[in-house]
Formats: sequence, structure tokens, C-alpha cells
Amino acid sequence: MSIFVYNTEQVEKDAKKYGCLEPLDSLKKRIEGSQSISFLDTFPPPYLVKKKFGKTGGSGRLIGKLENVKIGQEEHSIVVFIKLLQRSGKEYDDFINNLKVYESKLNSSAPSNEKLLDFVKDRLRKDPPKQKEKLSDSEYSFLTAKPVITSLDNEDMICETQCWVEKMLLNSYNTKLTRIYDALCNLVANNDAGQHDFHVKNTEMTIHAFFYPEYKIWFLNDITFADEESKEQKIDENLGKLGILKKTLEPIRNICLQKKKSGIILKKIH
Repeated sequence: MSIFVYNTEQVEKDAKKYGCLEPLDSLKKRIEGSQSISFLDTFPPPYLVKKKFGKTGGSGRLIGKLENVKIGQEEHSIVVFIKLLQRSGKEYDDFINNLKVYESKLNSSAPSNEKLLDFVKDRLRKDPPKQKEKLSDSEYSFLTAKPVITSLDNEDMICETQCWVEKMLLNSYNTKLTRIYDALCNLVANNDAGQHDFHVKNTEMTIHAFFYPEYKIWFLNDITFADEESKEQKIDENLGKLGILKKTLEPIRNICLQKKKSGIILKKIH
């Protein structure tokens, strides 16, 4: 699974108009190089926005959307940049305050699924994104050492396994992020130690998690549909062999941070 960036003809036309072709190319390289969309705002959903973009005095707003295509058994994500707007312009006001009407204009500039599929196939063959380096054994040992665990802030920490992260990037799951978040709010209110299999309300999904009350740490092992077998990681109770996350899913993190009043804090562990 990889994250790609696709620039539409319209966004390249806008970038040329505002002298932003170089920043547009730099952002593409940054996203594909880091394999992360953490520096994009996920508002208003389902769109992604890069604020203070380009050489326009911080008024540029780059509008994109996350799409997914499946090739073989792998599903890949594509950040499709559709339009470059100005914060002070009427179009941006329509985008923020009248999205249902303005969305038709965005859709008219967006590529078809077939075009995105051909784009990803071509990139995988000619110029695949650089894969993130895995943590070394010594780095894992440091992260899972008891002194590190016990020195964490006095608040619940939510860690995700690689299995969970990969599931969350699939279209079948990431279209239901708000419901998953609501389920997590209810899940972490439970202080019982051990394994939890928690149903996501109004869906056929179940969250598989493990809680260590002595360290106030939750591990999100897996999430499955009713007809799907769980591939969750086994969590060793001595905390000596934990597969602590290599990365954290940004959409979930952003939702949690936007709803601070719930008391959930989601932290990154690299």
C-alpha cells in the first residue's frame, strides 16, 4: 500500500496563474516521500485542504480529496489535488459555506476511477513512492522498555498496530471514520483490563483492542466486518515484545484532536 499524489489539469492551471507550480511540486514530493497526509487539514470532509499555500501571502487554499484504488490484493491511496482557491474569493466562501452546490464544480475537474487506476499502475511500474524504513530491533526495544512506558503522561494513550493502520486507509473503513471515532470514545471509557471486542454502532464492524490499566495504554489491534476473520496481533503481557506502531493514522488523529472535550488523546509513536 502506498500514497500517491495526482494533480489535475485544473489545479496545475490555477497554480500557474498564481505562480505556485514549484510549491505544488514540492508538496507532492513531501507527501509521497513521507507517505503521510498529516500536514493537510481534513475539513470540510471529505476534502483535504492545504492552507497558507504558495506565494500568495498565505491566502492560497489547495483543495484535494483522498481516493483509493485496488490493484491485485493491495489498495493504494491517491491524494487528488483538484483546485487552488484564494481565501478572500467567492469560490472559497462557497466551498466552506455552500459545499453541496460548489461540489459539482469540483467533481467536474476530478479524474475518473479508471484514470486514477491507470495512473497508479503506471507509477508502480515506472516510479513507485519510496517506502518508509522499518524500525530497528533496538528502536523497538527502546520504545517498549518499562521506564519509557511508565514515564508517559498521565492520560490514556491509544496505540495502533500496523494491521489497524492498513485497514483504516482502505475505503471500506475510512468512509466510516466518524462512527469509528464515536465507538472509540465509548471503548476507552471502559477500564477493564485485557481483550475487548467492541461493536461499532450502526455498522457491521467490530473493534478488537487490548487495555493495560496499569499503564493506561490501549492497543487497537484490528477492526473487522462480520464476515471477516481478525488478523489482530497477539499482545504479550510483559510488554517486552510489543509491536508498537510505526506510524499513526492521521485522519483518526485529527478527529480526536478536533474533539478534545471527549478526553481522548491520540499520540504518535515513531
